[in-house]
Amino acid sequence: MTIKKITSEGVLIQTINNHKFSSIAHVYSFNNERYVIREIGRQYSLKSADLKILKKNIKKYYKILAQTKTFRVPNLFELEIDKKENKLLLLTEYFENNAIKKGCDNLVEFIKIAEVIFRLINNKNSFNQKGKLNISVDTNPDNFFIVGNDIVYNDFTPPLFRQTNGEWLEFRRSDEMGQIKKNKEMRYFNPSNILINFLNKARLHLTFDDYTKLIDYVVKENSTHKSNNSVKILSVLYRELTEKDYNNENEINFNKYITERDISRFKLTLKKELKNPELTQLFKIFKN
Repeated sequence: MTIKKITSEGVLIQTINNHKFSSIAHVYSFNNERYVIREIGRQYSLKSADLKILKKNIKKYYKILAQTKTFRVPNLFELEIDKKENKLLLLTEYFENNAIKKGCDNLVEFIKIAEVIFRLINNKNSFNQKGKLNISVDTNPDNFFIVGNDIVYNDFTPPLFRQTNGEWLEFRRSDEMGQIKKNKEMRYFNPSNILINFLNKARLHLTFDDYTKLIDYVVKENSTHKSNNSVKILSVLYRELTEKDYNNENEINFNKYITERDISRFKLTLKKELKNPELTQLFKIFKN
Protein backbone atom coordinates (compact mmCIF):
# COMPACT_ATOMS: atom_id res chain seq x y z
CA MET A 1 0.00 0.00 0.00
CA THR A 2 1.08 3.61 -0.56
CA ILE A 3 0.08 6.98 0.85
CA LYS A 4 -1.23 8.04 -2.55
CA LYS A 5 -3.40 4.94 -2.93
CA ILE A 6 -4.80 5.13 0.61
CA THR A 7 -5.66 8.84 0.42
CA SER A 8 -7.26 8.52 -3.03
CA GLU A 9 -9.11 5.22 -2.61
CA GLY A 10 -9.50 4.89 1.14
CA VAL A 11 -12.00 6.47 3.53
CA LEU A 12 -10.92 9.08 6.09
CA ILE A 13 -12.24 7.93 9.48
CA GLN A 14 -10.74 10.42 11.91
CA THR A 15 -8.31 13.35 12.14
CA ILE A 16 -6.40 13.95 15.37
CA ASN A 17 -5.03 17.47 15.73
CA ASN A 18 -4.02 17.96 19.37
CA HIS A 19 -2.29 21.32 19.09
CA LYS A 20 -0.43 23.43 16.54
CA PHE A 21 2.99 22.25 17.69
CA SER A 22 2.32 18.54 17.12
CA SER A 23 1.91 16.44 14.01
CA ILE A 24 -1.56 15.85 12.58
CA ALA A 25 -2.71 12.21 12.40
CA HIS A 26 -5.31 10.92 9.92
CA VAL A 27 -6.90 7.48 10.32
CA TYR A 28 -7.91 5.86 7.02
CA SER A 29 -9.82 2.71 6.15
CA PHE A 30 -8.51 0.88 3.08
CA ASN A 31 -9.25 -2.70 1.95
CA ASN A 32 -10.86 -3.48 5.33
CA GLU A 33 -7.72 -2.39 7.18
CA ARG A 34 -6.96 0.84 9.02
CA TYR A 35 -3.83 2.95 8.69
CA VAL A 36 -2.45 6.16 10.16
CA ILE A 37 -0.95 8.94 8.03
CA ARG A 38 0.87 11.63 9.99
CA GLU A 39 1.70 15.09 8.71
CA ILE A 40 5.06 16.15 10.11
CA GLY A 41 6.66 19.53 9.60
CA ARG A 42 4.40 22.35 10.75
CA GLN A 43 5.90 22.17 14.27
CA TYR A 44 9.41 22.73 12.86
CA SER A 45 8.84 25.29 10.06
CA LEU A 46 11.55 23.66 7.93
CA LYS A 47 12.83 24.48 4.47
CA SER A 48 12.79 21.74 1.81
CA ALA A 49 16.49 20.90 2.35
CA ASP A 50 15.88 20.47 6.09
CA LEU A 51 12.87 18.21 5.40
CA LYS A 52 15.17 15.85 3.50
CA ILE A 53 17.49 15.66 6.50
CA LEU A 54 14.55 15.11 8.85
CA LYS A 55 13.22 12.33 6.62
CA LYS A 56 16.61 10.61 6.63
CA ASN A 57 16.89 10.92 10.41
CA ILE A 58 13.38 9.63 11.11
CA LYS A 59 14.10 6.52 9.00
CA LYS A 60 17.38 5.96 10.84
CA TYR A 61 15.78 6.55 14.26
CA TYR A 62 12.97 4.12 13.44
CA LYS A 63 15.51 1.47 12.44
CA ILE A 64 17.53 1.96 15.64
CA LEU A 65 14.40 1.76 17.82
CA ALA A 66 13.29 -1.45 16.10
CA GLN A 67 16.74 -2.99 16.64
CA THR A 68 16.78 -2.27 20.39
CA LYS A 69 13.96 -4.82 20.88
CA THR A 70 13.19 -2.97 24.12
CA PHE A 71 9.64 -2.37 22.95
CA ARG A 72 7.60 -2.64 19.78
CA VAL A 73 7.33 0.13 17.23
CA PRO A 74 4.47 0.38 14.71
CA ASN A 75 5.15 -0.94 11.22
CA LEU A 76 6.32 1.93 9.05
CA PHE A 77 5.10 1.46 5.48
CA GLU A 78 6.10 4.70 3.78
CA LEU A 79 7.71 8.07 4.50
CA GLU A 80 7.62 10.72 1.80
CA ILE A 81 8.00 14.46 1.29
CA ASP A 82 4.99 16.48 0.19
CA LYS A 83 6.83 19.23 -1.70
CA LYS A 84 3.69 21.25 -2.36
CA GLU A 85 2.77 21.48 1.34
CA ASN A 86 6.39 21.38 2.57
CA LYS A 87 5.81 18.54 5.03
CA LEU A 88 6.53 14.85 5.60
CA LEU A 89 3.87 12.15 5.37
CA LEU A 90 4.39 9.07 7.53
CA LEU A 91 2.28 5.93 6.95
CA THR A 92 2.15 3.43 9.82
CA GLU A 93 -0.03 0.64 11.13
CA TYR A 94 -3.07 1.43 13.25
CA PHE A 95 -4.04 -0.18 16.55
CA GLU A 96 -7.68 -0.86 17.24
CA ASN A 97 -9.16 1.26 20.02
CA ASN A 98 -10.24 -1.78 21.99
CA ALA A 99 -6.69 -3.19 21.89
CA ILE A 100 -4.85 -0.11 23.01
CA LYS A 101 -4.83 2.11 26.06
CA LYS A 102 -3.22 5.48 25.57
CA GLY A 103 -2.29 7.50 28.63
CA CYS A 104 -3.85 4.75 30.73
CA ASP A 105 -4.61 5.47 34.39
CA ASN A 106 -3.69 1.97 35.55
CA LEU A 107 -0.64 1.80 37.84
CA VAL A 108 0.29 -1.66 36.51
CA GLU A 109 0.56 -0.26 32.98
CA PHE A 110 2.79 2.60 34.14
CA ILE A 111 5.10 0.13 35.86
CA LYS A 112 5.33 -1.78 32.57
CA ILE A 113 6.35 1.43 30.81
CA ALA A 114 8.92 2.11 33.55
CA GLU A 115 10.35 -1.37 33.01
CA VAL A 116 11.00 -0.77 29.29
CA ILE A 117 12.60 2.60 30.09
CA PHE A 118 14.93 0.82 32.50
CA ARG A 119 15.74 -1.80 29.88
CA LEU A 120 16.77 0.97 27.50
CA ILE A 121 18.97 2.91 29.92
CA ASN A 122 20.50 -0.28 31.38
CA ASN A 123 21.48 -1.64 27.98
CA LYS A 124 25.19 -1.10 27.31
CA ASN A 125 24.42 -0.94 23.59
CA SER A 126 22.42 2.24 24.26
CA PHE A 127 25.64 4.08 25.10
CA ASN A 128 28.58 5.27 22.99
CA GLN A 129 32.27 4.82 23.79
CA LYS A 130 32.30 8.03 25.83
CA GLY A 131 29.59 6.65 28.10
CA LYS A 132 26.89 8.95 26.74
CA LEU A 133 23.41 7.68 25.93
CA ASN A 134 23.31 7.21 22.17
CA ILE A 135 19.60 6.52 21.72
CA SER A 136 16.65 7.82 23.69
CA VAL A 137 12.86 8.21 23.78
CA ASP A 138 10.43 10.87 24.91
CA THR A 139 9.10 9.22 28.07
CA ASN A 140 5.79 11.07 28.09
CA PRO A 141 3.34 8.19 28.84
CA ASP A 142 1.15 9.38 25.96
CA ASN A 143 3.85 8.09 23.59
CA PHE A 144 3.40 4.49 24.77
CA PHE A 145 0.62 2.06 23.93
CA ILE A 146 -0.24 -1.17 25.71
CA VAL A 147 -1.20 -3.76 23.09
CA GLY A 148 -1.77 -7.18 24.62
CA ASN A 149 1.45 -7.98 26.46
CA ASP A 150 3.51 -5.59 24.32
CA ILE A 151 4.62 -2.03 24.97
CA VAL A 152 4.52 0.00 21.76
CA TYR A 153 6.49 3.23 21.44
CA ASN A 154 4.90 5.56 18.90
CA ASP A 155 6.88 8.80 18.57
CA PHE A 156 9.53 9.34 15.93
CA THR A 157 9.88 13.12 16.05
CA PRO A 158 12.18 14.60 16.96
CA PRO A 159 14.63 11.75 16.22
CA LEU A 160 16.49 11.10 19.48
CA PHE A 161 19.84 9.57 18.58
CA ARG A 162 23.41 10.78 18.35
CA GLN A 163 25.19 11.03 15.00
CA THR A 164 28.45 9.13 14.42
CA ASN A 165 30.35 12.20 15.69
CA GLY A 166 28.50 11.94 19.01
CA GLU A 167 26.35 15.01 18.39
CA TRP A 168 22.55 15.12 18.56
CA LEU A 169 21.08 16.79 15.48
CA GLU A 170 18.22 18.76 17.00
CA PHE A 171 14.97 19.64 15.24
CA ARG A 172 13.44 22.38 17.35
CA ARG A 173 9.72 23.08 17.45
CA SER A 174 8.53 26.63 16.86
CA ASP A 175 7.44 26.98 20.50
CA GLU A 176 10.87 25.88 21.81
CA MET A 177 13.04 28.56 20.24
CA GLY A 178 13.87 30.13 23.61
CA GLN A 179 14.99 26.87 25.23
CA ILE A 180 18.62 26.16 26.06
CA LYS A 181 20.00 23.31 23.94
CA LYS A 182 22.17 21.77 26.68
CA ASN A 183 19.05 21.54 28.86
CA LYS A 184 17.07 19.86 26.09
CA GLU A 185 19.92 17.43 25.52
CA MET A 186 20.09 16.63 29.23
CA ARG A 187 16.31 16.15 29.28
CA TYR A 188 16.47 13.55 26.51
CA PHE A 189 19.87 11.91 27.03
CA ASN A 190 20.62 11.87 30.76
CA PRO A 191 19.07 8.73 32.33
CA SER A 192 18.12 10.53 35.57
CA ASN A 193 16.35 13.27 33.64
CA ILE A 194 14.62 10.72 31.40
CA LEU A 195 13.20 8.99 34.48
CA ILE A 196 12.07 12.17 36.20
CA ASN A 197 10.34 13.32 32.99
CA PHE A 198 8.40 10.07 32.98
CA LEU A 199 7.40 10.53 36.63
CA ASN A 200 6.35 14.15 36.12
CA LYS A 201 4.07 13.28 33.21
CA ALA A 202 2.75 10.14 34.94
CA ARG A 203 1.49 12.34 37.79
CA LEU A 204 -0.96 13.91 35.30
CA HIS A 205 -2.62 10.51 34.80
CA LEU A 206 -2.46 8.77 38.16
CA THR A 207 -4.08 9.32 41.53
CA PHE A 208 -1.62 10.71 44.08
CA ASP A 209 -1.52 7.40 45.98
CA ASP A 210 -0.73 5.44 42.83
CA TYR A 211 1.83 8.05 41.83
CA THR A 212 3.73 7.62 45.11
CA LYS A 213 3.70 3.85 44.52
CA LEU A 214 5.19 4.43 41.06
CA ILE A 215 7.91 6.62 42.57
CA ASP A 216 8.68 3.92 45.12
CA TYR A 217 9.07 1.42 42.29
CA VAL A 218 11.33 3.70 40.24
CA VAL A 219 13.65 4.93 43.00
CA LYS A 220 14.22 1.59 44.71
CA GLU A 221 17.35 -0.24 43.70
CA ASN A 222 16.30 -3.74 42.72
CA SER A 223 17.20 -6.39 40.17
CA THR A 224 15.23 -4.62 37.44
CA HIS A 225 17.22 -1.43 37.93
CA LYS A 226 20.59 -3.14 38.45
CA SER A 227 21.55 -0.44 40.96
CA ASN A 228 21.52 2.09 38.14
CA ASN A 229 23.32 5.32 39.10
CA SER A 230 20.40 7.34 37.78
CA VAL A 231 18.16 5.57 40.31
CA LYS A 232 20.55 6.45 43.15
CA ILE A 233 20.44 10.12 42.15
CA LEU A 234 16.63 10.12 41.99
CA SER A 235 16.42 8.27 45.28
CA VAL A 236 18.55 10.89 47.05
CA LEU A 237 16.56 13.73 45.47
CA TYR A 238 13.25 12.16 46.50
CA ARG A 239 14.38 11.57 50.07
CA GLU A 240 15.76 15.10 50.30
CA LEU A 241 12.40 16.50 49.22
CA THR A 242 10.20 14.28 51.38
CA GLU A 243 12.21 13.43 54.54
CA LYS A 244 12.62 16.32 56.94
CA ASP A 245 15.87 15.16 58.57
CA TYR A 246 17.43 13.45 55.54
CA ASN A 247 21.09 14.35 55.03
CA ASN A 248 22.50 14.30 51.49
CA GLU A 249 25.90 13.06 52.68
CA ASN A 250 27.44 12.86 49.20
CA GLU A 251 26.27 16.42 48.44
CA ILE A 252 25.04 15.46 44.99
CA ASN A 253 24.71 18.40 42.62
CA PHE A 254 21.42 17.39 41.01
CA ASN A 255 21.74 20.00 38.25
CA LYS A 256 24.56 17.93 36.73
CA TYR A 257 21.98 15.23 35.95
CA ILE A 258 18.55 16.90 35.88
CA THR A 259 17.51 20.33 34.63
CA GLU A 260 16.21 22.86 37.14
CA ARG A 261 12.93 22.92 35.21
CA ASP A 262 12.31 19.23 35.74
CA ILE A 263 13.34 19.29 39.41
CA SER A 264 10.90 22.17 39.95
CA ARG A 265 8.14 20.20 38.25
CA PHE A 266 8.97 17.13 40.33
CA LYS A 267 8.57 19.19 43.50
CA LEU A 268 5.09 20.20 42.32
CA THR A 269 4.12 16.57 41.68
CA LEU A 270 4.74 15.80 45.34
CA LYS A 271 2.01 18.20 46.47
CA LYS A 272 -1.00 15.99 47.09
CA GLU A 273 -3.50 18.86 46.86
CA LEU A 274 -2.56 19.66 43.24
CA LYS A 275 -4.55 17.94 40.53
CA ASN A 276 -4.61 18.00 36.76
CA PRO A 277 -5.34 20.43 34.98
CA GLU A 278 -3.99 22.82 37.66
CA LEU A 279 -0.71 20.90 37.67
CA THR A 280 -0.49 21.09 33.88
CA GLN A 281 -0.79 24.87 34.00
CA LEU A 282 1.86 25.13 36.74
CA PHE A 283 4.23 22.98 34.68
CA LYS A 284 4.17 25.67 31.97
CA ILE A 285 5.76 28.19 34.35
CA PHE A 286 9.03 26.28 34.12
CA LYS A 287 10.06 26.34 30.44
CA ASN A 288 13.83 25.98 30.20
